[in-house]
Amino acid sequence: ADLSLKGLMKTQLGMGVSAAMVAQQVGKAVKAFAEDEAQQKQLALAVQNSTGASNAQVQAIEDTIQSMQFQKAVSDGELRPALSTLVRATGDVTKAQSLLNLALDISAGTGKDLQAVSIALAKAQGGNVTALTRLGVSLDANAVKTKDFDAITRELGYTFKGAADAAANSAEGGFKKLGIAVDEIYETVGKKLGPVLADYAIVLSKATQATLEAEGSSNKYLSTLTNLGKRVLGG
Repeated sequence: ADLSLKGLMKTQLGMGVSAAMVAQQVGKAVKAFAEDEAQQKQLALAVQNSTGASNAQVQAIEDTIQSMQFQKAVSDGELRPALSTLVRATGDVTKAQSLLNLALDISAGTGKDLQAVSIALAKAQGGNVTALTRLGVSLDANAVKTKDFDAITRELGYTFKGAADAAANSAEGGFKKLGIAVDEIYETVGKKLGPVLADYAIVLSKATQATLEAEGSSNKYLSTLTNLGKRVLGG
């Protein structure tokens, strides 16, 4: 398929879609890819700094995230920050992934934000169980008093077992999976178009400069280029 801007414009305009709409969707795709790539780098940094993992191990973790988002109906944009938090707290990928699964169950069972639950678990792992008690979950008083993290996580595991899977397999979970699939398409397209847009940005920059030099700052060409740039960048 022709993924150049010219190719996209010809295809979409032939279908009666406006150039402005094409530019808007292109901008959305590129932005989606850029945000996803930034998150991947942050997770990789957290894992490597905390555990000394190799690039191959980091890629394996990323592959797990990609599968998990469809299994649990939770986007990779939510999973990566949560896992990063838990990796930093534990210094161990296996433990962090186990706690992430627990966090997913607690989040689904309580309706609490996944990152909030992950932060609470990270703090509890370090001896501060107050954040967990504020989530509104029932905890054994003795385990809380002694800050017995293993006992606390066992209890939470029993209480919320299967909650994430049940939510993922519900009708709502199905719609979330569909949304995730659409987001993945945007990210894939954005990855393909990113280098193309970078080349066009250089051309537009040179064209703008040449226009300014030839006709001054208050000309219609500058306005046109500015509006196009806003559309592509989603502004």
